[in-house]
Amino acid sequence: GNNISSVLPSELVYLADPELEDIFWLKYVNKGLLQYERKERIKEGQGPFVACLDMSGSMSGQTEIMALGVFTALAQMALKLHRKVAFIPFASRTGKTIQVASSEELINLLTTSRWNVGDDTVFETPMTLAANFIEKEKQYKNADILFITDGYGSLGRDFVTGYIQRKKKLGFRLVGINIRGEWSDDCLPVFDATTSASDEGSLSSLN
Repeated sequence: GNNISSVLPSELVYLADPELEDIFWLKYVNKGLLQYERKERIKEGQGPFVACLDMSGSMSGQTEIMALGVFTALAQMALKLHRKVAFIPFASRTGKTIQVASSEELINLLTTSRWNVGDDTVFETPMTLAANFIEKEKQYKNADILFITDGYGSLGRDFVTGYIQRKKKLGFRLVGINIRGEWSDDCLPVFDATTSASDEGSLSSLN
């Protein structure tokens, strides 16, 4: 090519010798100079942070307070890292996906919102909606879904198999956070990692 800013040093040495200078300019006119090929790195960053929060009857009271506390702390950390944050309340029904862009919006969500999502627990719908949200954010990779619950729910084998494939395709992780409960055996395979919260409010290490 003939982009001077990209020309290799080995070509520029022609200019240092009056007898060879004409060779340089001939190459320049014919776009025959050897030059660097520049490729811009695509900025991927960290993807969306999506929290599915169980609001079923078994979560009422202290368990729900702990779950909201865990979500609030992790959401604040995500916002500081300039990650998109989304919140999905669920029980027997699933609420709409709510995006949070600042600490003020997070406080407003927690203090003014009321979620009418029923009393029983269905896991598959909120997991699917969270994956759909990530799929729409096509410019991001490395997204995380946090699934916060007391663990009293189940997943079908076909759903688990399909969801694992979807995680690989979209490049996100699913982390389960259990609040004062236990996971059923049919749920565990779908998670990339799990942790639990004790009555003291501390989280155990990821498994």
